[in-house]
Amino acid sequence: MAFSTSNPHMVRVLWARLYDADRRPRARVIATLTRDMESLYPAPVRAYALELTLRGRAAAYLCISDDRGDILRGGRLANLAGACGLPEDALVEQLLETLDALLPHRDRAPLVLPMVALSDEIAVDVHLFRAQGRSWVLLLDVSDDAATRRRAQQDGYDKELQLGRSEKIISRYLGGDLARFVVGSGSSVRDVAARRVLTILFADLRGFTSFCQGRPPDEIFGTLNAYIGVMIRAVHRHGGAVDKVIGDSVMAVYGLEDLGDDAPQRAVMAGVDILEGVSALGRQRASAGATRLEAGAGIATGPVMVGAVGTRARRALSVFGHPVNMASRLQGAAGAGELVIDAITRAAVRDALAWSDERLTLKGVSSIVAHRVRVA
Repeated sequence: MAFSTSNPHMVRVLWARLYDADRRPRARVIATLTRDMESLYPAPVRAYALELTLRGRAAAYLCISDDRGDILRGGRLANLAGACGLPEDALVEQLLETLDALLPHRDRAPLVLPMVALSDEIAVDVHLFRAQGRSWVLLLDVSDDAATRRRAQQDGYDKELQLGRSEKIISRYLGGDLARFVVGSGSSVRDVAARRVLTILFADLRGFTSFCQGRPPDEIFGTLNAYIGVMIRAVHRHGGAVDKVIGDSVMAVYGLEDLGDDAPQRAVMAGVDILEGVSALGRQRASAGATRLEAGAGIATGPVMVGAVGTRARRALSVFGHPVNMASRLQGAAGAGELVIDAITRAAVRDALAWSDERLTLKGVSSIVAHRVRVA
């Protein structure tokens, strides 16, 4: 009976019939296989395939008795161990530990474990098969294939992040609103640019610079993170996006999504929340003997540019324009526990806060009418 190796099913049948009941190779079947291979493939192809699989893949093998008392080894096992930076015995021990649950291999059909990592740089395909009453382990070096696959995966991740199509990935870097804005615009982080009317909020801690004097870094950063956490949670609670955190200052954006025209209202509510939350945390820390810090906040509304800023290696979505500068200046004019907003924001807000009107002259800004309220 002749078996054609061009038929995968027949290959499996051939493998099942390759050994007799005592697992001894059937010489007649092996001879048939050899003749079949010779009839299908000319000598140059067979030689090339042999070179490719045995030498090109640095083929190594183990031949293991069922009680593991007798282990033969050969092929290019020493080369493989050297590439892993291990003594040969250590590599054999590592392989036996990896294959522990699969040995002895008594199935007629082979078992293939693809791309098993032996080290950070070396991976092998492991072929387990039964012959001569023993378990055979054939190792074929596929390190180049594994490295290519890792590079392809990394390129895919990088491209996905660069193109900004995955909101889940982008939101880790930009926050929910900015991520949804990028995805919704149909653009990438690299290309997105738009003019929008947004409300900008700045808030920072008062007295933090003097607080840092003479204190250990762990206390400084522990305190900063506690207060900044209060600010960020307040921003998110009212549907805002944190654009950036610089030292003890937070910049947030409202209105990126089409949620109606209540961006100024939500920004003011967030500002009040920030001041009340920081004040509450300050009182709590003071009762425990720690220094109490306060915050001030400023808000402005108007047309801004939303776009990607930076180089190819490091690019981030940012917001810039006159309202950004205005909000920063208003925050600087706010005292501890105070919120100061511009006239555009005030006209869009309906609340019961006790606003006071005043004219301010701010750096880089002409004299304006601002509105101030003490919250905490």
